[in-house]
Order: sequence, then structure tokens, then C-alpha cells
Amino acid sequence: MFLYKEGPNNTFDFIAEKHYSELLYMQKLADGEIGYKSSSIRAKLDHLCAAAGPGINFFNDLQANDYMLLKNIIVAKPQELKTIVSKVENQIASGHYPEIIINNGNGETLSVFGKEIKGLFDYTTFTKKTAIWNAYKLAALLGINVCPYCNRNFTFTVRKASDNYARPEFDHFLSKARYPYLALSFYNLIPSCHTCNSNLKHTIEFNFDHYLHPYEHCFDEALRFSVVLRNKEDADLIKEKKILRSCFFLW
Repeated sequence: MFLYKEGPNNTFDFIAEKHYSELLYMQKLADGEIGYKSSSIRAKLDHLCAAAGPGINFFNDLQANDYMLLKNIIVAKPQELKTIVSKVENQIASGHYPEIIINNGNGETLSVFGKEIKGLFDYTTFTKKTAIWNAYKLAALLGINVCPYCNRNFTFTVRKASDNYARPEFDHFLSKARYPYLALSFYNLIPSCHTCNSNLKHTIEFNFDHYLHPYEHCFDEALRFSVVLRNKEDADLIKEKKILRSCFFLW
């Protein structure tokens, strides 16, 4: 796993800010005022606040202080996301927010509050080719062409003008099923190959304490290779950029 800090043209901080602003779908209205399309995350949040449903406290918190918490959820770095998760779970435990997941006897399903969150942080629409701001555009800005997890399979993004052809899958480092409010968080979206995302990781629960995050860590922090040469002739071969067959590789 390599450590990724920036795309081919912009830093991740810049891309995260763009990701947030595009999710808001800001546009100028006919009279020159600034408005938001009805499908934007801000417009949907305003509607949820006005509806005053079971999750009103959470949605009011997202809206407060010029949408500060909403923005933090979208652009927060991994360790900041960990703090956000802790605060949300404490609010649920105290009863200030309702439960996101309920058990109906046949397995887990989203509560009404959970469904509202899923609709607000709408990952399904984000993955559609026709969405104004979508996974193809984000993947193109990231420019990560090899899977960060295995460093083996290609994850090219192929776009031409407004046509979207291919992109990497986005792994949710923290599960969007368990944390639906992180479904669109920039640092929770890891471009990856199908093998790593769907076949190997699948439903395994990751966390920031026991797993390497490719935007924070790299493989050599956990493991390094050493080379022991048997004799001087082997060293000379390496210097001449010849064979390495007589080298021993030790963990």
C-alpha cells in the first residue's frame, strides 16, 4: 500500500473542498442570487429540517453555523472522521439522536432516521453516470490508477467530455451500511479494484485503529524487506544492474 496525498493536479484537500461544493450543486438563479438545486444535499437537508421528523436534532446540527457539521462530515480527514463517529454515537446513546439501525427479528434494517440519512447522503445517485457531480468525476480528479490496497490491479478512470466509461470502485473505509452519514465523505471513499473491494474486503468492518488507511499510511510502516548478500560478487552484480538470483530476501 502506497501513501496517497494528492491527485495529478491538485492536493486532496483541494479535491475534498471541491467535492463538498459540488455536492451542494450551487448555481446562480435568474436574478443573480445564489440558489441550490432541489436534488442538492443542502436543499434536501433544509427540507428535512422543515419536516421536523424523528432525526430533527441531527439535521438541525448539520444545518447549524452555516452547515459546519455537514461540511466537516464531507471533508474531514480520517482521524477527524473518527471523532465525528464518536460524537454521533454518543448522541445516539444519550437519546438526543434516534437509532440508525433497528433489529426487526429477521436481521438489521434501517430505521426511519437511518433512511432519512441514507437519502441525504445519497451514494446511489452519486454513482450514476448522469449525476451532475458523480463518482467518475471524483475518480478522475484523484487520478489513482492502481488500487491502493493491492498495488496490483489497475483503477483507471476513462472519461471523454461528458461521457463516462470506466472508473474504480469506491470502497467505504467505514461501512456506509453502519455509518450512512459517511457515505459521501471524501476520506471515506477509497478508489479500489473489484477484487479488493468486493471479493476480499466485502463486509469486513474496518476502523482507524487497526487498519492502514491509504491516505494516512503506507505499507512500509508495517513491514519492510531486507536483502542480505552472500558475497562481494553479488553486490557487484547489483551495481551493474544485472541479476538478483543469488540474493536472500528476509522478512
